[in-house]
Amino acid sequence: GFSKILNRVAELTGLKPEDILTTGRSRTVAAARSMACFWAVREVGLSQTQLSQTLQISQPAISKAVSRGEKIVKDNAFSLMRE
Repeated sequence: GFSKILNRVAELTGLKPEDILTTGRSRTVAAARSMACFWAVREVGLSQTQLSQTLQISQPAISKAVSRGEKIVKDNAFSLMRE
């Protein structure tokens, strides 16, 4: 579920899971949130609508976050599963 994703992203970024849910504009938080959105939509199959309600951001913003998250994950070869 989404909490597992948050815990994994927190592990990779050094943030606390609850920090990822804040609407802060810090680059690290935005990157972490993007990774969480990407994995939630592509790996777990959450709908963008569900995510927008969970994160309190618009559906188009989720869509952008998924794209950004995909790039971050691929550029850094991050995996949702622990190696």
